[in-house]
Amino acid sequence: MTRLHSPNLDALKRPVILISLAAVVLLAAVWWFAWMTPEASKLSSVNAQIQSKTLQLNALRATLAASQHDAALLRQDGSYLRRFSAAVPPGPEAQVLTTQLFQLAARTVGATHLNQLTDDSTIPPATGQVLSRIPISISIDGPHNECLAFLNGLYKLSRLITVSAITPAPKASSSSGPDNVLAVNAQPYTMTISATAYYSPNLG
Repeated sequence: MTRLHSPNLDALKRPVILISLAAVVLLAAVWWFAWMTPEASKLSSVNAQIQSKTLQLNALRATLAASQHDAALLRQDGSYLRRFSAAVPPGPEAQVLTTQLFQLAARTVGATHLNQLTDDSTIPPATGQVLSRIPISISIDGPHNECLAFLNGLYKLSRLITVSAITPAPKASSSSGPDNVLAVNAQPYTMTISATAYYSPNLG
């Protein structure tokens, strides 16, 4: 039976072995401090940058989602906004308004039957209101259907116009008895219309 001998520690005490062990320890220390520690620091820095970029990406995604939502609302309400801007412009735009009324008269009663058109004055908004007003006075000649067509056209203009008073008056007739201005016939009469157009400088 082979006996176990105690390890020979004298070999470990040789200079070559000690130097080799010291060199291994030194190389391990150099590797740790010269490469491993800086690389670990770089890794921590990269991880911090990744976290920061991830937060920025999430913020940009949220901003993009909000912008897409606003764009969808703008597309949805764009037609309404365009109609409102045409109906209540930021300025009086009296020339445009006059042209619209003249063209309406030309289509309905004929331009020669537009006796009066006044829309060249403005009234500033009252306290607590945002709309300025443009009083309009119109006088036209024509039979029942043409005058009502003109009146109906006022409400269909792109410009917002409200009518406050309508005064029909029969024209001189050779027939006996009063004329019925509401009769659907070719008997002409005069219609005077008081109306108001609007603009909104405070919303422009």
